[in-house]
Amino acid sequence: MNVVSPSSHLPFLSVLLVSEGFPHSFAALMLSVYGICLTFSKAFTGRLYDMIGAVRGTIVSFTAIIVGLVCLCLTPTGLAVFAVAGSVLYGAGMAVGTIGIPIWSIQLSTAANRSTVIRQFQVGYATGSFVYNLVPGVLMDLCGTYVASYAILVVFAGVALALILTTYRQYTRD
Repeated sequence: MNVVSPSSHLPFLSVLLVSEGFPHSFAALMLSVYGICLTFSKAFTGRLYDMIGAVRGTIVSFTAIIVGLVCLCLTPTGLAVFAVAGSVLYGAGMAVGTIGIPIWSIQLSTAANRSTVIRQFQVGYATGSFVYNLVPGVLMDLCGTYVASYAILVVFAGVALALILTTYRQYTRD
């Protein structure tokens, strides 16, 4: 989850769009759309988790992230619909980074180890954000496009979802 945090690569959304031929004004608009969707999603993700449960809510959030990232990977086609859909879905799903972590920490800990589990989630989240911040520039140099960074984020998001679901499965078995 930590490498798909909104702070680790948010500036690269506008860079991706501009480098794929979209006007600066459109890239700025999509960055704003992403931010608005993230903000609204933060208001509703907790309620969603309450209604359908943390595991299903996590699946919904990560599905939005993954589909949004795939749309952003398709921006080299020049179709604005991919940029719009990607910005909306990716922004909506990313609330899991701030809403999911406390919920997972509480549900996957006992009273005795709660502060340790919360700290581990927070340190992992922050570390992943910091480390991944270096990746897009390196991949741009190697691949000639920022799309490679978003393709890797698709994989990381899938792995993060699998790890979270596996942890829940393991926790509920014990």
